[in-house]
Amino acid sequence: MATKAGRWSPPARIGLLLGAAFVLVLSMPEPPATAAPKRVALTSTPGGRAAEVPVRVQIIRALKLNKLTVVALKAGTAPTDDGEWVAFGRKLKVDGFISLTFDETRAKQSVEVSVRTASDGSVVERETFSARGSPRNLVLLVQRGFWKKLGASVKQVSASRGVERTGMPARDLAHEPAAPREKQPAAATEPEDTPAPSAKAAANPHRGRVAVAEHHPEPAPPDAESESESEGARPGPAAAQPRPEPETVHASGGEKPTPAAIFISLQGRYMRRSFDYTPSAATPANSGASPSIGGDVTWFPTLRFGIEVGGEYQSWLKILDKYPSVESDLHASLVARLPLSFGNVYLRVGGFRQSYTVTDDGTATRQNLTFPDAVYVGARAGADVSVDLTPKLVLRVGADYRLVASITGGTYAITYRDYFPRAKAGPAFDGAVSLAYEVTKNLQLLIGGDIRRYMISTGSQVGDRINASDATDQYLGGWLGLAGTYGGR
Repeated sequence: MATKAGRWSPPARIGLLLGAAFVLVLSMPEPPATAAPKRVALTSTPGGRAAEVPVRVQIIRALKLNKLTVVALKAGTAPTDDGEWVAFGRKLKVDGFISLTFDETRAKQSVEVSVRTASDGSVVERETFSARGSPRNLVLLVQRGFWKKLGASVKQVSASRGVERTGMPARDLAHEPAAPREKQPAAATEPEDTPAPSAKAAANPHRGRVAVAEHHPEPAPPDAESESESEGARPGPAAAQPRPEPETVHASGGEKPTPAAIFISLQGRYMRRSFDYTPSAATPANSGASPSIGGDVTWFPTLRFGIEVGGEYQSWLKILDKYPSVESDLHASLVARLPLSFGNVYLRVGGFRQSYTVTDDGTATRQNLTFPDAVYVGARAGADVSVDLTPKLVLRVGADYRLVASITGGTYAITYRDYFPRAKAGPAFDGAVSLAYEVTKNLQLLIGGDIRRYMISTGSQVGDRINASDATDQYLGGWLGLAGTYGGR
């Protein structure tokens, strides 16, 4: 709605900006499913303890977001010299390696992250991350600094497989004569086309991290020929080639279509509603509290886009122990999901209908109450951010602007003759915060709270039954719930 001066009103500006942002996300083309992302293997030496799994998860997520295929190997699996790295790279058909070396003392934990080229096994760059306190501090440090400090080296390593690069060490075993070693049966006969299942990362609104399943191979027995070689000599593929079969995690740009993800939550809620006037001396405020039930269903047919439907309901509270009341809140939205290194960002736009109505008890005295029925209908747009606090605990914070288009609903509506026939809707918003704890792979325990607040310009005049210039209708809620995730990537 435009003002007389020709400028957009604040609600219209907010709605226009949110709409433009959502259209921009919708216009972003998804990477083609047939793209062949570069491959990088993730290895680690023994000794990571509690920090190893979450550190690996953060590095895998950063690689996936930069369109790389991750070959995640069993923890503690890593070659010991350049020749083994080269043979390992040929077997896995990767362009480079990310190698993790953990060190832990009583007061400090650290991990050295090395970027290696698969063509000669040499280290392109390494960075050490150190933190005191709990393993979570180290995980957060890696999350914030891995790609920032080592991303350029990872891109350099994966730029072209098996091509000699300027600035690398002069010796490149991939280009040296190796006829005797190429005749070894282990390199020629060992199967390399064993299919590997894709890891699942469900498009769960309360969950943003990547779950990585790792294959645990049996260690290869030592080779007698490699043990007999003199110091400094390079073992052939038959002697140095490890046997683990990795779990391949594809980047979003190259993964095949997978079943749609459906997220369902059920909530037991406790809601407190208050209806206040300005000035407060106009009439006493009304408030009441009651348990209610709620739920949400979110369906993501693709990784980025989905549909969300939810609501809340209660019909057992009686005002003054005599007037039955009904409260409900229904909403539906289109959702765009943006995976980031720390979690997910969700943008949404849709509609809503919230109501709080009170019926007569048969005595024809309902209109004597100092507050009207409240029915709000309009559009809703906003965003949520989910952050992985730990591998099992996710924090989600969100807010929406509610553009109220109608306040005329209800038998004793806000615009009813005994209340405010000249009333107009003002600004409205909602906000929520929640924690989700992963109990099992497909089940989460939820706890959270939310607020919905509506401003009303009453337009009252001298002589009206209620002489107030404005009114505020507010709903505060707290809840516990369970959530289930079905399908997903």
